[in-house]
Amino acid sequence: MLSGEGRPYHFTNQWSSDPNQAMPQWCAREWDSLQLIGATDVRFPGNMLREYWAYGPFYRDPQCPKDYVVEVCLEGEWRSVVKVSGNYQRFRRHQFTALMTTKLRIVVFATNGDPRAAIYDIRCYAE
Repeated sequence: MLSGEGRPYHFTNQWSSDPNQAMPQWCAREWDSLQLIGATDVRFPGNMLREYWAYGPFYRDPQCPKDYVVEVCLEGEWRSVVKVSGNYQRFRRHQFTALMTTKLRIVVFATNGDPRAAIYDIRCYAE
């Protein structure tokens, strides 16, 4: 996640949860100093094994998080700023009221079928 790559090129550039552990699972970003964050771009698995046109209609990548929340840590407490249910898209942009924090995490409650969740990229912005 710190490589700057948004897809798993050449090396494993993704977070993947332990398939032997029950959901929810989470992936976090942390900073040494306070950051103003009001938006995130999140990239999930999808369309990596074959050409896009080869997938059937309404295809949902099994590893793609279906139900998840975006949380920020405020004064030692995690606070949900975005809640998503029924996701199947591999790129999601979320905007919320900007907050000063040193931690942000994506908590996955369910995938589209795989026992492990995966995230390729989390980018955070002040906007």
